[in-house]
Amino acid sequence: MGRRRRPDQLPPKPRTRDGCLTCRARKVKCDQTRPQCRRCQIASRRCDFGIEVKWEEDFVSRGLAFGREGVWSKAGSVPRTPPEPAQWSTIPEIESHHFLNYSAKTFEEPLRLESKTSTLDWHSPGDEEAALQRLASRLNESLEDDLNDVPARFQSNALISSRSVPLVPHLVDGDHSMLLDYYIQKLCPLTTPSKVSQSPFASLILPFTLMNSNTGILSILALSACHRAKSEPAWKMPAMKLKSQVLRILQNRFNIEGADKVASSSDTLVTMVILCLYEIIQDCDSGWVVHLKGAHDMVRFRKELQTVPGADVEVNDLTAFAERFFAFHDVIGRTACGQVPLFGRDYWNFGENVVDVWMGCSPELVALLCTITELSRAAYSDPSISISDGFLNACAVTRFKLESLEQIVENDQDDFLLISAEIKRLAALLFLNCALYNTLPTTPLVMKLVVQIMRLVSDFVDRGFVTGLTWPVFVAAVELNPYDDELWVDEATNSPVHGRRLVLRVLEAMESSTVSNIDRMRTIISQVWQARDLEEDAFPETPNNHYSRNDWERYVAPISENINLV
Repeated sequence: MGRRRRPDQLPPKPRTRDGCLTCRARKVKCDQTRPQCRRCQIASRRCDFGIEVKWEEDFVSRGLAFGREGVWSKAGSVPRTPPEPAQWSTIPEIESHHFLNYSAKTFEEPLRLESKTSTLDWHSPGDEEAALQRLASRLNESLEDDLNDVPARFQSNALISSRSVPLVPHLVDGDHSMLLDYYIQKLCPLTTPSKVSQSPFASLILPFTLMNSNTGILSILALSACHRAKSEPAWKMPAMKLKSQVLRILQNRFNIEGADKVASSSDTLVTMVILCLYEIIQDCDSGWVVHLKGAHDMVRFRKELQTVPGADVEVNDLTAFAERFFAFHDVIGRTACGQVPLFGRDYWNFGENVVDVWMGCSPELVALLCTITELSRAAYSDPSISISDGFLNACAVTRFKLESLEQIVENDQDDFLLISAEIKRLAALLFLNCALYNTLPTTPLVMKLVVQIMRLVSDFVDRGFVTGLTWPVFVAAVELNPYDDELWVDEATNSPVHGRRLVLRVLEAMESSTVSNIDRMRTIISQVWQARDLEEDAFPETPNNHYSRNDWERYVAPISENINLV
């Protein structure tokens, strides 16, 4: 029998639950005085009123009760069944470039589904000499824009001056030598998907500019500084100053020598090639199209001059490469926006199936791309054409040629060039089905082609090589299935590979390993993904009158104007 409490004795205080952790560990009563309780103060102990986290699994593993759960109840003791061990999910590796940023603007200004305009119908009426004068005017406007666009914060950080460059290599000063070395060691390898053969930028353009072209070597230095400025902003000002000097020289040549002599020189075409790359790397906006327009006018004028007796027009491997350079950029750019052709089919032969080391595919593949874009434009301009027998037969023939195309690599050891050509062929087949057969990202054939392309691309990236993948990655990325993002399961890790994350990882790898503008490309891809995500019914079975275009014309073409994908 327990002892009775005296009448004057106070009832015992209930057990406190807010005592300090030191008293709780010693299992003594705490008076809860803060910041230091009485017991800890007397004993000079550290008084900790923090929070102690207890895990149920730890108590169960030691055979202890977790709190009062399952220990007692009004009905008596209740047997307790130990819980199953916790299953922890693997946290995926997340990096900054894996995110698509949605903002209020994304919802307020959805993807514009406007009709296509002939913004790439670049050739204006009039004689070719007048066209070249327009080019000179454009160059002058570009010069003024560059000078006005120079930020003041870069002016004090200029690493090199804009003085003219000697034509002899050993006279190039230290800063210029640094840029020239950057062009040779860094940029030239990025202009070809081959690790065996030299790029024409190294084998053709470099020797010519070093020995014969003042503007050419200046433009090379400007290009190197522009590319370096992507990772080292201090080079932005030197790049602008070098480019401005090139434009001044060209403007003076137009004024002094006249259009005939300027157009006849190989130096002019080569300089325009380099300046075109400069604009692509810098902003990839309408600036590079200015050089494409000028090149188109100049090439036509050169061909007319060749028929004039006594005209001294330089025609060689260098000028042939320059013309094909612009023609290839024209073809690849039009696959995205579907605009009017500029250079046309004159530069491509169906029987030429040897892979070009600069393009990363055969001229026959480019000829098929020209055919696809022209058929797509014809069907869009007149929907009745798409059901005609002639149109359907042309589509079938083009598809058969593309499926059976065998591209030849001259060097059997050039595995990267061979795989690059195959990736581009698969991308062309994917583009054909989207542009001519109105397939959707949910179509099984499209899903299969996307997986094939991205598997080869992923293998390229894993091997540390991403050159020449810009256009195939773009085509596959905009046709990812928004309802099923898993492409395949990685056998090594037994984890799924997701399409959007893989594309963003590839773009991150390409950022500093190409001469393309990956920022602009990533923006367009993200906009296409966002537009598909925000659509209530992204793939209607029967398009209404407002959305009579196919999937590619609806989502990709409206926002791909002036994009460069080479």
